[in-house]
Amino acid sequence: MRDKEKEKKQSPSVLGASERQNSCLEDALCKSEENYRFIVENTNDVIMLTQRAGQISFLSRACENVLGYAPEDLLGKQLSICLPEDCEKVREVHCRALKGESGANLEYRIRTKTGQIKWVSHSWSPILKDNAVEMIVNVVRDITECKEAEHALHYQLEFGRLITVISKNFLSLPQEQIDSGITDTLRAIGEFVGVDRGYIFLFSHTEKALESTHAWFSERIPTRTDPFRSLSIDNFPFFMERLKNFETLYVPSLEDLPPEAHSERQILLSHNIKTLIAIPLVDNQSLIGFLQFDAASTKIGWSEEIISLLKIVAQIVVSAIMHKKMEDELFMAQKYESIGLLVEGIANDFSNLLNDIAGHLYIAKTHAKQETKIHRSLSAAEHAAYLAKDLMTQLRTIATMKEALRRTVNIPRLIEDSANFAVSNSNVKCYFEIADDLWPVYINEDQIRQVIHNIVINATEALSGNGIIRISAENITQKGEYDLPPKERNYIKISVEDRGIGIPSVNLQKIFDPYFTTKEVGDQKGTGLGLTTCYAIIKSHKGFISVESRMGIGTAFHIHLPAAPEEHLTDQDLKESCLPKGRILVMDDEEIDRSIAAEILKHLLFEVELARNGEEAIELYKKRKGSGQPFDAVILDLMIAGGMGGKEAIEKLLEIDPHVKAIVCSGYANDFIFANFKEYGFSGILPKPYNVQELSGILTKVLQREHL
Repeated sequence: MRDKEKEKKQSPSVLGASERQNSCLEDALCKSEENYRFIVENTNDVIMLTQRAGQISFLSRACENVLGYAPEDLLGKQLSICLPEDCEKVREVHCRALKGESGANLEYRIRTKTGQIKWVSHSWSPILKDNAVEMIVNVVRDITECKEAEHALHYQLEFGRLITVISKNFLSLPQEQIDSGITDTLRAIGEFVGVDRGYIFLFSHTEKALESTHAWFSERIPTRTDPFRSLSIDNFPFFMERLKNFETLYVPSLEDLPPEAHSERQILLSHNIKTLIAIPLVDNQSLIGFLQFDAASTKIGWSEEIISLLKIVAQIVVSAIMHKKMEDELFMAQKYESIGLLVEGIANDFSNLLNDIAGHLYIAKTHAKQETKIHRSLSAAEHAAYLAKDLMTQLRTIATMKEALRRTVNIPRLIEDSANFAVSNSNVKCYFEIADDLWPVYINEDQIRQVIHNIVINATEALSGNGIIRISAENITQKGEYDLPPKERNYIKISVEDRGIGIPSVNLQKIFDPYFTTKEVGDQKGTGLGLTTCYAIIKSHKGFISVESRMGIGTAFHIHLPAAPEEHLTDQDLKESCLPKGRILVMDDEEIDRSIAAEILKHLLFEVELARNGEEAIELYKKRKGSGQPFDAVILDLMIAGGMGGKEAIEKLLEIDPHVKAIVCSGYANDFIFANFKEYGFSGILPKPYNVQELSGILTKVLQREHL
């Protein structure tokens, strides 16, 4: 009894302790549940409980960030958001879980509520009850960033391998395959990245336009048309400003372009371009063009790492372009050297033979009645001899370029007179845009006249003798074409532009080659040496000449002549180059010969008067001498039909003026008087037929008292 009473007395305290213990256990359980719920609700992974049939009974809040769905959207439903090609993997997971198997880190892709594709890693563990699977605990982790980083690294490594292959290929590529090698590079990179077009743009010599020199198009472009054959810099001010600062131009989307790129946006939109990247092509700190890839079918992303590798490609391309340019120059120089060796061996003998032929033809023609068949045949043969001699003159010009005397001149008048002389027998007009402050140049005037003349003649022929040729001249400063190392130089840039038929691209690389011509060979056609001579003359002046052309649009030749260095700037030379050189009297019984001589002399800036025979020449000479404005030189034809010839005329002129400077001219170079001209009082000889350079040369020497 006492024990029971005692137990009854102690029961309240024991019960209190038990209650307190239960309360602590409940608190601990609540706390544990709170911690568990906090972890579940705040983890970045999706925690999901699914029934055996796949219905979702619980879903953590992370599903909103990972899957795009709120938990209440999916409770009680089966989850089927994996991509179709990955569904089989997910079904296998469910089957394995129903068998009581656990698993981890199964990777597959899902499509979120917003349509975004994500990579996830799926781990699962079944919950058993009475040795049967009652539920499945699933943990789904978003691994998209890791996958993208992994893909980017793999992509970068593969791209790097591609560039290594490209670089190795260029090291062993023959010069004639460089162009195709560049196009293959555009194709390889374009296909690897998935763009639609790839280009190489190089500045034209006007530096006002960029020409597409190489292009590649993907098969996704149905028409495979080229929207960018030529770009005017003025249409891309925003882009060009950045490229000229050597900045990479990356446009992931046209919406990203700022307002100041309005012009560029409109052009890109018109060609349905969605994405574009342009890498500047830089050689010796000078922008020569850029490498461009664009996409019209889809937007393409370029990472910083890939852009860095693309810059390496740009440098490989620059090296290839400059290497080809140097090889072309070397090849051209070797051609000129070959011509020089050939000409040195035959020039004198060949010229003497031509003089003999022309001389005998001239004498024979004087004995034939005019307007007869034999007279016309002899005239045609004489003209052919002239063409042959002109051909030899061009060859000698190429071979002996360094021997020509030079002086400092102001070139505007020379340009205008040479061009106008070249179009004088056509309906072509020359429009000039010549800067007022053009720098003086140190040149051989006759040679530069020949260059302008040849190029304008080509333009006239391209216009079929009817149209307009625009000729401009300006001062520019740029790196020398052949300077090693490159350095800034002052140049006079002369451009001759026509709107003729244009030159096929296949011919552009050959037009300066010796003997290359698209004209028929023969009378008034072509020898293939006109532009070769121009190239050689400009090269000998340490300048350079280039051409750009598009079929159906026209052609532009650009000549760069170095400005005269200070040591060659003399006031006397500059003054003389702007004024007529003197007065010349020409005596010839053939009207056509007098007209030709007059045109050439006016072209050479001389004042000219003409006489048909010795009697007229003597009267004109007396009149000029008496007026105080005497002739500086006279050119006397040796043989005059029915009148006083050169031999008698020089005797009379010496009586009037013992210091007369007279040049004897004849088609028969082997005449005794020609061989002994000084004994007869002549200062020089001029064999017929002659050209501009020969007439200018003899006058220069005679007027400078350098008797031959």
